[in-house]
Amino acid sequence: MAALVEENGFLRVDAERAKYTRYPVREEDLLASLRRFDVVVLSHLGGDLGVMGSVYFDEKVRRNLPKARRVLERYVREGGGLLLLPQSSRYPREESEEIANALLEGFGLETLREATYDPSNLYEHAAKPPWRAERFFHTENVSSHPVTQGVERLYLLALYRSDGIEKTGSVAFRVSPEWQVVVRGEASAKTHPADATNRVLLEEDGSYDSAPPVAAARSYGRGRVFVLSSRESHLFLNYAKPVWPNVVEGHGEGEEGPRSDTLKLAVQAMRWLAEPALANPAYGDYTPAPATPIRFPDSIELDSWRFTKPRRGVSGVVGAHSAYSDGSGDVAAYAAAARKAGLDFIVFTDPLSELSAEELDSLERDAAEASSEDFLVCPGVEFRDSLGVGWASFGSHTDYPPEELVMDGSRYPYWDGETMSATGAYAFDNSFAANGLLGTKTLRAAGGHPANLWWFYRFFPWIYEGDRLVEEDVEGWKFALRDLRWLSPVSFTRIRRPEAVASAARALRTVLPDLDSARAWCESRASRVRLGYVTQGPEILQWELHSGAARAVPQHETAGQQRSVAGFVVESAAGIDEVIVHHADFGPVRRFLGNGETRLAREFELAFDRQRYLFLEVVDTLGRRALSNVAYHYAYPSGVYRCGDNLNYLGSSTLLMHPDRHQRMALARGFEGERSPEHWISGIDGAGPPATPRVRGPLRVETWKGHAPDHARDAEMVGVVIDPVLSSSDVSIFEMEASSVVDAPNREGRPPANRGAVLPHKRPRRHVAHRETSYLLRSRKRYNVAWTHRRPHESVAAYRGGLMWHEGVVEIKKSFEPPLGRIGIPLLEMSGAGGGVGTILDVLDSELGPRRWQAGSPADGKIVGTLGPGGYAVLSPSPAGKYAVVAGTRGALRYRDASWHRSGGTGTLYLGLEPEAGAGGYPAGTKLEYSFLVATLPGDEVDSAGATADLARAYNLDGGSDGYPFNLRVGRFRDAEFFFSAQAADHELVGSFGPRAMVSDLGFRVAGLRDNGTAATWVKGRDFFRFVPVRDGEAWFQERIDDGIDLWVGNVFLADREGLQLTLVREGLGAGRKPFLEVHNPGDEAVRVNLRSPEHVPVYGGTQLADVAVPAGDSVRIPLER
Repeated sequence: MAALVEENGFLRVDAERAKYTRYPVREEDLLASLRRFDVVVLSHLGGDLGVMGSVYFDEKVRRNLPKARRVLERYVREGGGLLLLPQSSRYPREESEEIANALLEGFGLETLREATYDPSNLYEHAAKPPWRAERFFHTENVSSHPVTQGVERLYLLALYRSDGIEKTGSVAFRVSPEWQVVVRGEASAKTHPADATNRVLLEEDGSYDSAPPVAAARSYGRGRVFVLSSRESHLFLNYAKPVWPNVVEGHGEGEEGPRSDTLKLAVQAMRWLAEPALANPAYGDYTPAPATPIRFPDSIELDSWRFTKPRRGVSGVVGAHSAYSDGSGDVAAYAAAARKAGLDFIVFTDPLSELSAEELDSLERDAAEASSEDFLVCPGVEFRDSLGVGWASFGSHTDYPPEELVMDGSRYPYWDGETMSATGAYAFDNSFAANGLLGTKTLRAAGGHPANLWWFYRFFPWIYEGDRLVEEDVEGWKFALRDLRWLSPVSFTRIRRPEAVASAARALRTVLPDLDSARAWCESRASRVRLGYVTQGPEILQWELHSGAARAVPQHETAGQQRSVAGFVVESAAGIDEVIVHHADFGPVRRFLGNGETRLAREFELAFDRQRYLFLEVVDTLGRRALSNVAYHYAYPSGVYRCGDNLNYLGSSTLLMHPDRHQRMALARGFEGERSPEHWISGIDGAGPPATPRVRGPLRVETWKGHAPDHARDAEMVGVVIDPVLSSSDVSIFEMEASSVVDAPNREGRPPANRGAVLPHKRPRRHVAHRETSYLLRSRKRYNVAWTHRRPHESVAAYRGGLMWHEGVVEIKKSFEPPLGRIGIPLLEMSGAGGGVGTILDVLDSELGPRRWQAGSPADGKIVGTLGPGGYAVLSPSPAGKYAVVAGTRGALRYRDASWHRSGGTGTLYLGLEPEAGAGGYPAGTKLEYSFLVATLPGDEVDSAGATADLARAYNLDGGSDGYPFNLRVGRFRDAEFFFSAQAADHELVGSFGPRAMVSDLGFRVAGLRDNGTAATWVKGRDFFRFVPVRDGEAWFQERIDDGIDLWVGNVFLADREGLQLTLVREGLGAGRKPFLEVHNPGDEAVRVNLRSPEHVPVYGGTQLADVAVPAGDSVRIPLER
């Protein structure tokens, strides 16, 4: 896009799509914002995000869309220009075409759920690394018009492959007589419909049997409108990027073949559209203000924030079975019974095995008819997958499954009337409807592991048959949150007759804020709506968390960012026994005793020292429980979390890993440097620039009998479970267990990964057990600048790369010998991307010193050797950056590649563990340890050896300790390999570090601290406490030492009793408020406690707080001086 703007003298300004249909913006303000520009370009009219950020014609869109339509029509009518780029839907059952047509109806334009396709004029652009093959069609059917001057030929994307099927590349449309069609397909071009999954049905005819329109223009009042059916990704977004073929934009069939004028047409259309506005002084007055660097506040306060008022919400039950299946009542009877029971909604989950497609359609129609402004009926189904695991899925987008799944030309079993073999496909085809497992215990009993789940957004902590509890899965709910899932808890009471609704509702129900929330909750796509609570009796009238971390200010710069204030109000006529605040399954964060009070309200403080998934467990005196929704305690600029579909890791951690596919933990951060966006392909689902070398983590072993097992060749593969044991804004830690075997997907009738059922762990691996711990450091890219303030270049001003450290052990269970010339236990594979990317290999060998090979050049010896401590392997060049692997001290890495020179391209360098000389292979009973760093480094220079050597030296990966200067005044040094590791003295450590230029801020690992809520750092000159996480007695954090720092780290306060939880509130306070220490006692007995601050603590060192009384199950606040 940048190249297009520069070449044509345009001024580009991006707007937030969602405000046009989602935000409550005043019409006059919206119109005024548009009038500042001569031309407005609207894409995604029916695309991945839908029109301006929605894919469903929900209530919010219905309310706001008329406003957006009036504004657009008035903007054009009074002289503005509007360029429309209709995009096809990506996900099944989206309503984005309907939204687009409602928005644009006044212009006389209708987009169709059809693809324009011309088999007689196809051009296939061959795959040229690092980009893939694609098919296009061209047309020379151009009519005379000012926008078509000099335009001879258009190339357009024909179809594109996504999710295993071919989808629409060029969206068909229909226009009213006021339009002039300026470009059509050739006579051989037709349109073909797309089904509910967006698969283009080339065997069926669409609305046009010849020469469909692909571009059209019209006047509208004093303004103009132009529509062009080109995917945005193949027009503006990737134009002139080095890895992009630019077929549509201009290259056509290459230098020797016909060229494409599609981008020329779009540019001329924008100039034509702008003509009326350029003559109108009321338009086009936008002048960009000079960009000044983003400056964050020195401090923020949270005292001005107020809790919302407690409210009871609306109640409903989930699990009704109608007479369409094995129930005895119709939908209307259930709705009447629910109303009589005082409920506001009811959700059906009829057994799919008892329904026909027609009956499911009837259930959905009946649900719509029984719903009203004050009552909601939501249709749905339940079924069992091939492991015997029960599932429930609900919402009006629930479809009846086909018998077969067709993907990439192959057929797989889907639904046989009893069993769902394609569980993932059903979630996908229902457009990620609200769904969840009916008990994770069954999954575990069948060998499956919840960590390998994906595409589920509701959790059933209790499962009832009517009013009888049949399974409790609260621990499964806790684990799901530990596993970084976006979820909401839901009740499940299987009800087979309307008369049982009332008793079921008394046993268990779901409560949501209001009916609008309930409608969104029922119809939500993926995890978009995370609301409500589930209860056996107690009511949660309020549960809120407000954190400075949510304000996207930097933790290391802004005081008060870590202050968090939480509060709840709960009730039970039977009296409240206790309220526990849980962090996933890591244990209680707070515990308040209710002492039988019918209403309990509390506010409490919590320091944001790590990412938390907080929820309430409310217990009344009858033992009845309620579980709240989740309060996500995290900071998006530096955190580890999943995509909203609960599939893969992504986000600001840049880790890309798919647990459903039993992938090994990602080995490296992604490319985040200034040039990365130039090589990032936009508008196409992906998670990284393609033009970079690659680092992969194999898990197989190599024996004389072959791979054991191998993803590519065998019917089995290694089973992997990833446990994110610590997620924080600095250091995040993941533990991997890769010691089992699972059936490989896409084999023996099993659907591809994420389309079938969970792959069960069948048995232990025969040859090895493999465990690995990975440590992710925060990089210096400022995501709050890049994302919140839309300053991608400014955000990487201090960026020097990303680091991820790995430590592991491979236990040999069965002796084996590797084949000749193979590494028996490969741990890493490094390869180039092709197209001249990653063709030079630099190695620092433990015996031979620095070595270099260039692909295609004459060999100067085999590529084989050893990386000892501090030894490295680097592939370059790459425009976006490169990966460097540096060996640590826990075991040498053997490297080899026999194909490098023969290939003439980029071979694959294998690094791993080899047996000791003379051992005759890998003997059973031995344990092979290893450690290595994978660095993601910016820069396109070929000679990267100097930078990598400096990196290895700085982080002491050669086993030394002088990579940077340091001086400890309090505490004891332990080790400096990658992390600076030390032992605190009396719960504190004091020293100076640096100056030393580092790639990422130095990681610290300080033992001897308590996880009591006050573990913190203080850097001279920063002058506020920054709280850090403690795990197993060790604090984990990062600090920048480039210019040198004086550092204190430790517990600010200590209690002489174990188990008390402390929160120091010194920052984040309003003007005039004094600091305080909040002391929480989770126990059943009141205590008297002595508190102290260790000697060297800044501000409070030596402070003694004697004989403080703390009630049972409650907190007290002790005023402090600033």
